[in-house]
Amino acid sequence: MTNILIICGLLTGLALVLTATGVILVWNRRIKDQTLSRHALLAALVTTGSGYWLMRRPFFAMNLQDTELFVSLGLVLVLSYILFWTCIDRVLASFRHSDKFKESSVLSMLYMPSEHDEADFPETQLMQPNSRRIPKDRS
Repeated sequence: MTNILIICGLLTGLALVLTATGVILVWNRRIKDQTLSRHALLAALVTTGSGYWLMRRPFFAMNLQDTELFVSLGLVLVLSYILFWTCIDRVLASFRHSDKFKESSVLSMLYMPSEHDEADFPETQLMQPNSRRIPKDRS
């Protein structure tokens, strides 16, 4: 039982290290939306391969049958793929929103430095502060 917990801890640590590496790659603009699935699959395969290697080491002596080994490695593959995909997709989403905000003219008008101080045209009678409205003709 302790061997299984040690292997699970090592694989979880490896998956977290790969996810942190993925976050750094997103910050350096190496991972984009189009390449996210490939990177997630690569991270999951590295984690699964490491799990297979750890389970076959004589130190841990995991005498799993083929079915148990297949199921456990499939679980490692799926969970590490989901972990990497979810974390990196969240980081990419924050980058997407920040890029859209920088290019948006409507959102930038909400802040004081980008507001227009004066109108580019002279004020009309309706725009003057203390003017009366001109009544409509009642015919």
